[in-house]
Amino acid sequence: MVDVMDAVLNLEPGHVILATAAESAGGVAGAKVLRERLLAKSGGRVGVTLGADAILAVLRRYGGIGRIGLVTHYMPVGDEQARHFFEESGFAVARVKGLRCESLVLIAHTPEAALRDAIAEVGGQGTDAVVVVGTNLPMSRVAAMAEFWLGKPVIALNTATYWHALRQCGLVDRVQGFGRLLAEL
Repeated sequence: MVDVMDAVLNLEPGHVILATAAESAGGVAGAKVLRERLLAKSGGRVGVTLGADAILAVLRRYGGIGRIGLVTHYMPVGDEQARHFFEESGFAVARVKGLRCESLVLIAHTPEAALRDAIAEVGGQGTDAVVVVGTNLPMSRVAAMAEFWLGKPVIALNTATYWHALRQCGLVDRVQGFGRLLAEL
């Protein structure tokens, strides 16, 4: 990923978003190393948004979140890496639902009903929010709807990453239809 930064910088972006679930690649320390390497590669010319940083920024922005339900697209070993990342970041993980998607392509074809059911499974009593990791999951719209019927934040990684990148660039645009995060925070 760091080597691709040269090609990206040729486009002269103002900001770079890494669309990957960095929480599964070495925990908090791994995300920090990746962020530092990307920033060093850019020579400090552009900002960088990682999904791992975005999710944590969103959880802190909401405030009052201590226990989360977690939905992933991973197999069990990835579920545990994701659990570790959030616990290492100071959040208790009450429940994890791994969707066990069999390929990168199939992640994007996860039915909305399966996403809904996974959120319902982990988002019950004893959680303050639901976090959904997996940049290829078609989750933004479903998460916004789930927020309404659960009555608590349901944070999709892609929505969080977009929100965080906007805020890092000083943009406070409000966008309707993707949950409270983009509409209000």
